[in-house]
Amino acid sequence: MLGRAQAPFLSGRAVPSFPWLSEGFLRQYSSEKPAEWELLDDNETWQHPVVRETFPLGLREGVVLVHANRERLYRISESLPRTLCHLDFWPKSLFRLPDGQVILIDWGFAGLGSIGEDIGNLVPDTSFDHFIAAEHLPHVEQVVFDGYLRGLRSTGWDEDPRLVQLGMWSSSVKYDWLAPFTLAQVGQDRQYRYGGDGEVDAIFKFRERSRALAFTAGWARQALELAEQLGL
Repeated sequence: MLGRAQAPFLSGRAVPSFPWLSEGFLRQYSSEKPAEWELLDDNETWQHPVVRETFPLGLREGVVLVHANRERLYRISESLPRTLCHLDFWPKSLFRLPDGQVILIDWGFAGLGSIGEDIGNLVPDTSFDHFIAAEHLPHVEQVVFDGYLRGLRSTGWDEDPRLVQLGMWSSSVKYDWLAPFTLAQVGQDRQYRYGGDGEVDAIFKFRERSRALAFTAGWARQALELAEQLGL
């Protein structure tokens, strides 16, 4: 569905000129989120018992890498082919009707984005919002990527599929703020789901959140490497 819808704009069709369409959403969303960035370098916070029990090895280095390269990741994303994007493409915006048709709601952020940017939001959010366990993210990534690429191909887009990967992976910078935000929460007495929707067990929350953050940090590393290979 998504690939079929976005392919025409990647193949020469003009994006509508509505004045309310957003531009630069990825950069604005990530950079405007409040975050205590100093926590990334705070040894005491990283030694908190909850952090030591639930955070995977290498996460600290991963989130520091994302933050240090955020401007580079923005530029990579912005250099890719542009299309009309939903920009809040996550499971709760998707509905399957009884006849099998899939509809997409909540278009408040819609505007210009990079190829692969919407699926770069969908995949991590399936775990951040506890629809699936973080350990299944590699499988979800493959299924979503394959489906999106099939949709692009079915509508005539025949460019390098690595551009899709690069758009998906570079969009990981969207979650840059979530690492210090998560660190700031570990000492709280009561824990809530992502978005504040109901209480959740602290160990479950931080185990899943930290593993999803490690996954998106891996995306950022792959994006930097692939962009260099492609000369972008």
